[in-house]
Amino acid sequence: MTRKPRMLYTYLFSIFIVYTFVGSRTLPVESARILAVETIAGRSHWNFVSSILRVLSNNGHHVTVFTPFPEGQRDNYAEVNTTNDHATYVELNLTDTVDLWGNPTAMVEFIRTKRIPVCDAAYKSVELNKIMEEKENSNFDLLIIEILGYDCELYLASKLNSPLIYLISSPMVTFQERLISGDIPNPATISHLYANHAIPKTFVQRFSNT
Repeated sequence: MTRKPRMLYTYLFSIFIVYTFVGSRTLPVESARILAVETIAGRSHWNFVSSILRVLSNNGHHVTVFTPFPEGQRDNYAEVNTTNDHATYVELNLTDTVDLWGNPTAMVEFIRTKRIPVCDAAYKSVELNKIMEEKENSNFDLLIIEILGYDCELYLASKLNSPLIYLISSPMVTFQERLISGDIPNPATISHLYANHAIPKTFVQRFSNT
């Protein structure tokens, strides 16, 4: 055997060894098992959350969701219907919306009378309690919950010992964002929840927004 073919075989064999070593050390890519709980029983909020869950399930992740707006089972997607657990908010007119969230006092009242009972109802779910009690067998890799003014979901994340991703359906500044993320959106460009303008443009609007 001449020197040139021998060097070629040695080179190919070296490549084979390297690929074998790297392949043995590379973990296979697996899909995540995601638990999502919709504790805000509003149709517009569900439209936002469901669009994210749909992308995840379409990309091979296994999603189990507790929702008051069931859409039906599909590949990599399972639903637990919570429609009967609490009141839902659909087709609210502008007057109702302003009454619910038009000022800080209204928001506090909404959390006291509506938001906390919704969270309590979610935790009374037999299926959700079964998941919490059998967390070793549930094996969820991730918990996804939409946040709105009351972080009752932290208990579920702690109970399951799972990473938690908060979703927020609006970029508007709320009093919870700093507590959750450690920061808030720039008040010079993003209006807070009770501003009477969509985008702060004047100095007075930016100052009041801040």
